[in-house]
Amino acid sequence: MATARARRFVLACLVWVVLRATGAAAQEASPAPDPSVEAGVETDAASRYLFRGLVFSAGPVTQSKAWVSAGGLDLYAWTNMAWSTPPGARTLDEVDVGAAYTWSRGALAVTPALDVYRYRLSDDERASGIAAGTAEVSLAIAATGRGTTVSSKLVVDAGSYRGARVVQLGVAHGRRVARRTDLEAAVLVGWASAAFNRAYIGPDVAALGLVSIGLSMTHRVGRWIYLRPHVEVSMVPDRRLRDAVARPGNVVLGLAVGVAR
Repeated sequence: MATARARRFVLACLVWVVLRATGAAAQEASPAPDPSVEAGVETDAASRYLFRGLVFSAGPVTQSKAWVSAGGLDLYAWTNMAWSTPPGARTLDEVDVGAAYTWSRGALAVTPALDVYRYRLSDDERASGIAAGTAEVSLAIAATGRGTTVSSKLVVDAGSYRGARVVQLGVAHGRRVARRTDLEAAVLVGWASAAFNRAYIGPDVAALGLVSIGLSMTHRVGRWIYLRPHVEVSMVPDRRLRDAVARPGNVVLGLAVGVAR
């Protein structure tokens, strides 16, 4: 019963996002395509590796990414490096690559994407038969107006956990607080299918698995360099999933340094 209500809630929110985005797009003129090429690199020192409400590190990590964008196409790569590892584990334990394309019309943006994850497993993980990687396809819809972005995202595993699904709904608001400083707050809710929870957590149930609140501040230093301190508070709301994870509630702090052009 609770799962059915959660599904109806997620579906209703998704429909609302699409209707809001479509209405906003109809009221605003479409911007001309931007032919310029943008690129950047960023390194983020964080207290934990937190992804979709789940912790994937025993302590602090350094997460780095690089990207290039042109004409709506984004290509990117991302790595995770643990500060300390148990015997047999790799310091650089994950390397991901991905591609996304964004169609924009007024306030509406639609983004299909493909992400490939490659895990550098420890000796124990390799012996236990854990998958060394997977791939996901996703579709995101977002509407932006007056500094607020409302978004929905459907993620489907197309690799090792084929058919596992995640639906995320988010609201983010950003504003300029100084000439070179922006502040952003975001709320994210995530529902996962039984196949996803079985693969990553254990219980074979579909449930609301993530509620998170994030706050970040981006301060530009010079023309291209920026600093971004951030904090994220997350929890696993479903009791069955909470009982199966070691850390159902988390607070993660980080500081990112990047160069973007």
